[in-house]
Amino acid sequence: MALVFPATAWHAEEQLSLAKAALLFADCLSSSARRSLLAYIDAFSLFSHFDSTAPTPPRITMPVIEANNVTEWNTALRAAKAAGRTVIVDAYATWCGPCKAIAPVFDKLASTVDWVTFVRFDVDKCPSIAQAKKITAMPTFLAIRNGETVETLKGADPAALNRLVYTHAGPNPPIAPLSPEAEALKEEGNTFFKGGEFESARDKYSEAISLAPESFVLLGNRAFAILRSASPDFEAALADADEAVRIAPTWAKGHVRRGEALQGLGRKDEAARAFEEAIKHGTPQVKKEASEKLEKVRS
Repeated sequence: MALVFPATAWHAEEQLSLAKAALLFADCLSSSARRSLLAYIDAFSLFSHFDSTAPTPPRITMPVIEANNVTEWNTALRAAKAAGRTVIVDAYATWCGPCKAIAPVFDKLASTVDWVTFVRFDVDKCPSIAQAKKITAMPTFLAIRNGETVETLKGADPAALNRLVYTHAGPNPPIAPLSPEAEALKEEGNTFFKGGEFESARDKYSEAISLAPESFVLLGNRAFAILRSASPDFEAALADADEAVRIAPTWAKGHVRRGEALQGLGRKDEAARAFEEAIKHGTPQVKKEASEKLEKVRS
């Protein structure tokens, strides 16, 4: 593991977020790498004084993770999500010539680009992962942010791979794991939402929020469920979206929900600014959604 120091100082809230993420992330490292990270944290006293004059936190690069099974895959993705790191995935096959040709490029990026977790897996050893990610050609590269696949790249194109990595590199808002109880309630809410039962989804998200009040994802989910209800309570949706972006100011989906709520309240200028924030921070998919909503609110 290499520690690389950026030139600019972070604010107190960012230092606190990094400290929390570092604790979660450290548990997923090898013992030697974990000692290095914790030694850094101790040396710079990140946990004792969070002020704008404190030393800058580390930018961390790591070797490529080889996921040999679903458990290792899930562990890598959960750790990256908790630490606010983008995941770049190389889905390859041992018999694939282009896969072998581009592998050194992937390895080089892993050693130089920070706030990214690089994971590769053999499609023949892990067919369930390949099927879940709809891998039909090798090599295929995926960009995953906060657990969601945001872009797919097929083929051994070094320039395109560089663009994929640098477009989606973190840091992203760190998402701390929910307790098993809160996670179960969130999944129930998601099931209701997918079935169009938005009031029931809202209720399940509310139960989960009572267990994890600082989860901006749950707040965003509840705002979304409220907005999709038959009779939306735009004030309630706005309150949830406001709290979500307070906790995670760069979370683009939170700004989209905020814009939708403001639009519902007839506050079009504020809605437009919220959609602009989403475009600034979002993945290509979220940027597209926010751009379409911005165009409508301005028409």
